[in-house]
Amino acid sequence: MSNEDIVHLQGPIEVIEGRWLMRIPLAAGGAQLIHSTRGIGRVLDDVLVIEVPAKLIKRLGLRDGQTVSVHNKHGKFTFNWEPGEKVH
Repeated sequence: MSNEDIVHLQGPIEVIEGRWLMRIPLAAGGAQLIHSTRGIGRVLDDVLVIEVPAKLIKRLGLRDGQTVSVHNKHGKFTFNWEPGEKVH
C-alpha cells in the first residue's frame, strides 16, 4: 500500500436502529477504506457503513456521538479515540 492509498479520517460513532455504526462518505475517503473493512463494512448508496460490535463499544467505553479517528495504514482498518472526550 502506497502513502497515496492511506486514508486518515475523523467522524462520530452513532447508534442507529440499535446498531453502533460509523458512516463514511465514499467521496470523503470511504472508497479507499472498503478493502480494509471487509466483513464489517458495506456500501449503501454513496456511504461506507461500518458496524462496530456493541461488546467492543462497551469494553472500550465509547459513547454515541463520540468522535473517533480511522485509518487504513498497513492495509488494516484501525480506529483511535480519546477516552476522556466529551460528547456535545
